[in-house]
Amino acid sequence: MIGYPFIELDYVDSTNSYAMSEVHAGKALHGIAYMAYCQNEGRGQRGNQWQALAGENITLSMVLKPATNYQHQPFLCSMALAVGVYQFLQTYIGEEVSIKWPNDIYWRNRKIAGILIENSYHGNRWEWAIGGIGININQTVFKELEHKAVSLRQITGKTWELVTLAKELCVIIDDIWETWQQQGSRWLVNIYNEALFYKDKMHLFKRDNIQFEAKVIGVGVMGNLILQHSIVEHFMHKDVEWIFENDKQEIQSNRK
Repeated sequence: MIGYPFIELDYVDSTNSYAMSEVHAGKALHGIAYMAYCQNEGRGQRGNQWQALAGENITLSMVLKPATNYQHQPFLCSMALAVGVYQFLQTYIGEEVSIKWPNDIYWRNRKIAGILIENSYHGNRWEWAIGGIGININQTVFKELEHKAVSLRQITGKTWELVTLAKELCVIIDDIWETWQQQGSRWLVNIYNEALFYKDKMHLFKRDNIQFEAKVIGVGVMGNLILQHSIVEHFMHKDVEWIFENDKQEIQSNRK
């Protein structure tokens, strides 16, 4: 099962790095999860640092063995974890949770969780995936991210026990993972898209420093975001960025 064994660590540079070192040392099997109370080099998408105060959030990595029949569709692993985190948070904060492509979880227009998948290959064979998950739980101060991030405590007004929540999350992800193996990729892609941020709505994006508005159609099995403006286009996650009101204000401020 995913989340068994569950290893608690006082301090690491990064749970993903720690998990990967255990894989390379031959010490890790599918499902083992590592949770750190403090990490100082947590990583997010696009090389960003995941900012999390020590002892206040879930910073968790799990070792996953990709199924042979999905060797050429690595984004499905990201989808499985995103759906798991989405369903976990839905139980506590309701219907205003969504999956923002590629792998952030939002409450309204603020980020509450992020996912980073790092893979290990043997030649061309995808041997292991390390699924890193960061969820804002009890943190209430985000400094420069004040208007972009939010925590479970800020939404609910309650203080939460981290290990209990993290183990519950693992159970949900394990259920998603097993159902995916039984039902196939179409099932997983469909439930990911049902939870997609701004699905069937217009939003502002940026490509090559050019902003454009487009309708969010969905995400494909390879992780491509499908947008419709004058035409229907497919984008991979490094090709296009979401633009929000705060981003527009920063752009305008920098131009001045």
